[in-house]
Amino acid sequence: MQIYNSTTISFIKKIKARSLEILSKEAGFEVKRKRILFQGYLYPLEFVVFEDSRENCVLGNYNHSLYQIGINKLFINQFSSEVLDNVLRHELAHFICLLKYGNAVQNHGVEYRTLCKNYQWGEEVYSSKLNLSLEKIKEVKNLDDRKLKVLDKIKKLYSLASSSNINESQLATSKANELLQKYNLDGIESNSEEKDIYLSRVLEAPRLNIKIEVIYEILQYFYVRPVMNKGKGVTYLEVIGEKLNVELAGYTAQFLELEFERFWELCKKENPHLKGKVAKNSYIRGLAAGFIEKVKPKAKAENSKELFRLSNQLDLMVEKVYPRMRSSRVNDKKTCNDSIKLGHADAKNFHIRPGLKNKAKTFSLGFFKS
Repeated sequence: MQIYNSTTISFIKKIKARSLEILSKEAGFEVKRKRILFQGYLYPLEFVVFEDSRENCVLGNYNHSLYQIGINKLFINQFSSEVLDNVLRHELAHFICLLKYGNAVQNHGVEYRTLCKNYQWGEEVYSSKLNLSLEKIKEVKNLDDRKLKVLDKIKKLYSLASSSNINESQLATSKANELLQKYNLDGIESNSEEKDIYLSRVLEAPRLNIKIEVIYEILQYFYVRPVMNKGKGVTYLEVIGEKLNVELAGYTAQFLELEFERFWELCKKENPHLKGKVAKNSYIRGLAAGFIEKVKPKAKAENSKELFRLSNQLDLMVEKVYPRMRSSRVNDKKTCNDSIKLGHADAKNFHIRPGLKNKAKTFSLGFFKS
């Protein structure tokens, strides 16, 4: 997850200035208006700070679709400037390699290594791993104990909502919503210090589609601000907010994406006359509308001021991350009423279940290739 606060924003300015210096002095690129000139075109280069404190943590990554380099927040006060420079060179080499060769080359292949050697960047730069002393990495919990307990309890309550007993199902959903709301309302008064802002890319697709659109609408009820972000040949659904909410929204988004597809396949088997994109999109809209009715928290008069403050707080978070915003929607006005009704009816059997945690293979230096 990306993290934004006054410290990380200052750090981003520092690493951007250093990266442009490396590109100019060591790689021979011309920099104009903080953009990189290559073959007559000016290319942007953005920077973010992300959080990853696992033992085999990722120290840096490059996302070519957004021309974006990510640097682990551990570098703010953990490692020397020499190590940071080598991580920046590593990710800048990915940026340069893709400008020169496109997507046809391997991440750390012959072209990549040759490019590094041409700039006199050695193995400490082009290696996909850095040998760093584990003592330098402080134990930083992803969430403190209280937040972990709240997150676990909310997931369990959403799981209980799958009960065949209607009263039990409704009670569990209501309890989950109340707990999430209470956590966020308590957080408003907990302290007056600057809050860390978290951003997570929860879904991606080549272009905006119906699943991303309706999941965008659903996630607004999870105390985050969903945001559409378009890159080179890819659309991202991101969520911005407090850490626990971003974690829960990310888990929910990935679960919903898979379940929407599974429910549609089941619906087609029971209703073979439903075919095509319009029927599928309409069914998913109906399913999402019914699901929103279940998870949408019931507003209470005594909480109205706090909820308004919370909404404003989220707006300010988005403004800090993305000062200029544009919105977009799926341009598909055709609907199938039968599909919408079936989707809405099936929503009663649609529940969030706790997922299994997979052990992902991680590297010290990462790379995302679109």
